[in-house]
Amino acid sequence: MRLEDQPLQAAARTTGHLPNFEGELLLKDGERRDVMISSAPLPDPDGAVRGSIAAIVDLTERKQAETRQQVLLYELQHRVKNIIATISALATRTLRGDMPAAQYAEAFQGRLRGMAGTHELLSRSNWAGADLRALVETALRSHASLDGDTLAIKGPDLLIAPAAASTLGMVFYELATNAAKYGGLAGPGGRVEVSWSNGCGDSFQQGGDAVDGDHGQAVARRREDRLRRDLRAAQHRVRAAGRRRDGTPAKGCALAT
Repeated sequence: MRLEDQPLQAAARTTGHLPNFEGELLLKDGERRDVMISSAPLPDPDGAVRGSIAAIVDLTERKQAETRQQVLLYELQHRVKNIIATISALATRTLRGDMPAAQYAEAFQGRLRGMAGTHELLSRSNWAGADLRALVETALRSHASLDGDTLAIKGPDLLIAPAAASTLGMVFYELATNAAKYGGLAGPGGRVEVSWSNGCGDSFQQGGDAVDGDHGQAVARRREDRLRRDLRAAQHRVRAAGRRRDGTPAKGCALAT
């Protein structure tokens, strides 16, 4: 800015009101601050302009807050779009053939609850990630007691990135539902074991009595085939998403089916 255009200089050349000026002030130490300058002419007793005065207001914190607000608004819009797309995909995936309305509603609402559980975990960490153990426990909690003998969950603390956690949360929900209907949680004597380590993946091992005879086993096989495809699709997102609690990556973290 030219010297004559600066607020103090401009105010000294006029007797009227000048609009506030907003700009960036460079300090001697090299720091830049956002400021607003209000300037006005300074008249003498006879009304002639003999100088000017100015007040400077530091706007740096306000500008930074506005920038953060815009970033948060963008992230919110992005997440809402993703949630809507996910719900649409769930609705399409759940509706199969001539499924009765009541059965469709139950399956769809169950998957929505599974998705909501994962989002709640992510919200607690301000979307920094979700603990792998918490993801597994959330999926299994509605089907069995976490303190009973039917479940065994073991593995180191791993923080899963938000995008991968959302995918894994739905995969774990489907696996837990499958276990409750046709697998280890469907009858007495069943057991589900979930384990992982830094060098391998997660696995659901199910045992117990067969359910619904040949039909139940056929349904279980179809669901397991579909879940394997889901796991393979999610695997590339999980490989780089696992992190230990100290922030270091968990090398070789992957899913095993």
